[in-house]
Amino acid sequence: MRLVVFGATGRIGRAVVARARAEGHEVTGLSQADLDVREPIPAELVDGADAVIFAAGKPGRGPSIVRSMGMANVVAAMDSAGVKRVLAVMPSAVHIAPGAPLTRKIALRFFVHKLYRNPFLDLERMEDELHHSSLDWTVVRTARLYDGPATGRVVAVPGTVRGPERPVSVADLAAYLVSHVDDSSLYRGTVTLTGQR
Repeated sequence: MRLVVFGATGRIGRAVVARARAEGHEVTGLSQADLDVREPIPAELVDGADAVIFAAGKPGRGPSIVRSMGMANVVAAMDSAGVKRVLAVMPSAVHIAPGAPLTRKIALRFFVHKLYRNPFLDLERMEDELHHSSLDWTVVRTARLYDGPATGRVVAVPGTVRGPERPVSVADLAAYLVSHVDDSSLYRGTVTLTGQR
């Protein structure tokens, strides 16, 4: 398959590119510099792709439109090029699961959401861009990520996890994204990855 990865030089993007190439996919990696949110993305960048993986972002807690405007531009480019499949990554902490333990709900609502208000708003707007598109999108949410080899010990839960969320390696996240890039059962849906006990 031909894959286009936005945010290819970031922590997640590098792992996705490496995993996809190791599995024999043709990969075009686009760095943060290639995603100028002030300018439309040329349709030629995604033309002929089987799927797009969006792992772009901006570090820190300051105001940002990198993810939301970046995704808006990616959606427009995909529409122009006739490319339908896109997967996007975001932390599960952006949304508070109804069935989450009370301690997690309190920590997220009163600490994490206040501390990361700006990037979380950008992530929510990014997800809205997908919801209002005609693309075959999947949002993959993850618990805390750590660097390490792929373990194969992850659970993909439709929607949000109702219970404790366990850390996931970046390599396991990359493996999931690449192996599910053509999974039609995930179209226009959200999954949350969590590590096994």
